[in-house]
Amino acid sequence: MSNAFHPSLISVRAVLARCFSSVAPQEWQLSPVEGLTGINWKAQLSDGVTYLVRPQTSEKTQLGIERKREAQALQLAAAHDLAPQSFGLHDGWLVTEWLSGEVLNETTYQPHLQDLAEKIVTLHNIKPCGQARDFHRHCQSYRQLSSPQRMTPQGLKIHQYWQSRHVPQPLKVALLHMDIHPGNIVLTHHGLRLIDWEYAAVGDIALDLAAMYRSFGWEYAQRHDFTQRYVQAGGYCDAEKLQQHVEQWLPRVDYMAWLWYEVRWQQSKQNSFREAANLLLSQLKMGK
Repeated sequence: MSNAFHPSLISVRAVLARCFSSVAPQEWQLSPVEGLTGINWKAQLSDGVTYLVRPQTSEKTQLGIERKREAQALQLAAAHDLAPQSFGLHDGWLVTEWLSGEVLNETTYQPHLQDLAEKIVTLHNIKPCGQARDFHRHCQSYRQLSSPQRMTPQGLKIHQYWQSRHVPQPLKVALLHMDIHPGNIVLTHHGLRLIDWEYAAVGDIALDLAAMYRSFGWEYAQRHDFTQRYVQAGGYCDAEKLQQHVEQWLPRVDYMAWLWYEVRWQQSKQNSFREAANLLLSQLKMGK
């Protein structure tokens, strides 16, 4: 089948026609952008103006992704120069600005750590909308969507253990990004911006930092250094207490990530997700 008549492309063109009614359909140049949770679409005009079109699929809904919530987070974050502009929801599809710049990676992010700390402090100072996400309920929903055949006795024991443990008392409830890693940081002409806000939620600032530290793969010394940067930038008043809370959240982040990979394996049957789930389960311990 020609790409021009691919069902997803037809949907993208329909969304763009509603969002930008003055632009002729044939003027759009569309290309897929793949991520861990599926395909988004890059839509570009001949003058270089570019947008990102993000669908709402059943798989994304299962993962707790909701474009309406993402659009609200973008609106708040973009007002503080942290994120791309949102151009609204159209039949469940989210249209956003495409940020031009250098996407950071594991070898290029180091010089930008102080700026990143300041950006995250700005994010965590934004007054959030809505209630904090229930961590246990969120993880339980992942468990229910996982393959029963994949839940070993050890896995069930780990799941029951972390479901029975209270989460750390929040130090500060704020708007969280929940997916900060080098590939979601863009160095633009106007400074650092964070992209891919589909997991944005309201919750404890220590959870957001813990999720970020795991994504970066940092050892304790690196985690401690960034926490110090965050505190010095005005993120929280007590570095030691914040670090303790981050460390308490880390195994819970691993637990949540394990279940996320199980859901992605069930959805896609991609071996990489199964292998990641197996590795996390082997590393998960009961304690703290």
